[in-house]
Formats: sequence, structure tokens, C-alpha cells
Amino acid sequence: MGSPPAPLAPLEPDDFALMASLRTGAPGAFDRLATRWRPRLVNFLRSLGADPEAAEDGAQETLLRVYRYRDAYRPDVPFAGFVFTLARRAFLDGRRRARRHERHTSAVPLDDPGVVPAAAPEDDGCAERIDLAVAVASLPRRLRDVVELAVLRGLPYPQVSTLLGIPVGTVKSRMHHAVRRLREMLGDGAAPDPAL
Repeated sequence: MGSPPAPLAPLEPDDFALMASLRTGAPGAFDRLATRWRPRLVNFLRSLGADPEAAEDGAQETLLRVYRYRDAYRPDVPFAGFVFTLARRAFLDGRRRARRHERHTSAVPLDDPGVVPAAAPEDDGCAERIDLAVAVASLPRRLRDVVELAVLRGLPYPQVSTLLGIPVGTVKSRMHHAVRRLREMLGDGAAPDPAL
């Protein structure tokens, strides 16, 4: 007779389970999530053009954002998309801070009459669009469906009403609630797309 089979190692909880544990404050949930995702985040940020130090900083910032947005995350949204969206935002924010720092450290005193300060580079709005996408993805499905159909696809309310099988008044009400929630999530200073 052979030796008894070795006991199977317990399966590591998946990302959804870890996020649920993180929301309830379970000890060790954040550490396990960080251990699992930090190398992937560093590689992802490097692929965006971050140097090794910036990639490490960006991965740390992303993990902090995952923790900060733990209550907004919904399990029906792919976790990798959620995390990589936060990572892209962290990368763009880091780049913006570096440009700002570079402008301030290399700035010539403004009281010099012979110097005209260089114009700041235009912000392409990409970071705000990423924040909006994360906020829309975190809406409850009934509100998200209305926003996606009416705003992102540009369908008129009567058509949204027909597609969702709800009255036009309900479409308008859900849009109102969605806009209010998006404004709360994005903060008072950042308004969602004017079409909302």
C-alpha cells in the first residue's frame, strides 16, 4: 500500500471574495490582494512607460485606491478592468504631478520683465474620462443601464424606455438618480459629462 495522499492546499480566495472580505474589514484581506496584484500592476505601469520607481509608486497608489473604492466595486464588473482602470488613473496623475513639479522647479521668477512663462500643456481630459468610466461602472445596474443607453449610446428616452421595458418617466427618474450619484462619487469639483 502506498502512502496516504497529501492533503490538498486550501484554494486562495478569488478577487471577488477578497474584495468582499476587504469591505467587511477581514484581517489580511488587503495584504493578500496586494500580494497578488502588486507584480501585475508594476508590469502594467511599466508597459505604459513608467520607470521602475514610478511603477512601484503607481502600484502602491493603485492599491490604496482599490481600498478607498472597496465599497463602490461591484462583483459584476471584471476585477482586472477595475484595477487596471485605477492603475491608468494613478499613472496619469503621477505624470501630471511630475510635469507640475518640473514646471515649478525650473520656473524663472515671474517678476523678471523679460520672461514670458511657458503655457501649461493642455490636459486632454483622459484622467477625468477614466474616473467617469469607473463611476458609471459602479452604479447599480438599473441606473447604469439608463446612463449607458441614453448617454453613452445617445438613444432618446422613449427608445431607452422601450429597450428596458419601463415607462419614460422611470427612465428620467433613474437618470436623475444616476447623475446625482455620479456627482457624489466624482466630488463637487468634478462634474460628469454635460450630457448627463
